[in-house]
Amino acid sequence: MRARELAAVAELLDRAGTGERATLLIEGEPGTGKTTFLARAAERAATRGFGLAAGGAEELDRLIPLNPLLSAFDDLPGESDPAPESLERRVERLRTHMEKRIAAGPLLVTLDDLQWADPATLMAVRTLHCRLSSRPLAWLLARSTGGRDHDAERLFDLLERQGARRVTLGPLPEDAVARVIADMLCARPDPGLLDFASGAGGNPFLLAELVDGLRDEGAIEIAGGRARLVSPVLPGAYGSWCGAGWTG
Repeated sequence: MRARELAAVAELLDRAGTGERATLLIEGEPGTGKTTFLARAAERAATRGFGLAAGGAEELDRLIPLNPLLSAFDDLPGESDPAPESLERRVERLRTHMEKRIAAGPLLVTLDDLQWADPATLMAVRTLHCRLSSRPLAWLLARSTGGRDHDAERLFDLLERQGARRVTLGPLPEDAVARVIADMLCARPDPGLLDFASGAGGNPFLLAELVDGLRDEGAIEIAGGRARLVSPVLPGAYGSWCGAGWTG
């Protein structure tokens, strides 16, 4: 699943390992699997000896400066000076801490949901991206599209102009949809189930919710290693999909 995108991750890690600037920008509509993709990328990086720093923005934390980066580097030592710390000083402490992490081996930093990031975080990412450009450091940044995150969009545009690669996660192809359903049900889906599931438009989140709902309501029969749809009706709890992404 996502073979092309995972190949881009392999290239990212190769570049970082040689000290080249390595940044991959992941974007797509909500529910297209960005968070899962970041987790799989981190797993691959770990098998190659990369240290990991994973953080993300949350809509309710937009008033907390640098929160996504601070969540990624929760091992950042506290400031010894009791006086209020300036933003510039905190970014510099982050840079120093990252330098120490990188000295121990290559590092992958993943930041999710940057459409909700505060302006200080976006500024800090831009600054650290420049100041650490020659280090064995890989950046994997993700944002959801379709909203009003113009600041995050501008950051992605800037980083792309500086050589970052941008990848858009679109709908899952039919073979990947079949694999997702098979993994969830431990059985191969029959054509009727696959046809009904196509209404999720290849959106991984909607697909998983659909299969869970059908299974919970007994609308799927599993026998002989095959999964068959016996009640082609949307689960009651998910009727709102008709106005929120359902295409069937």
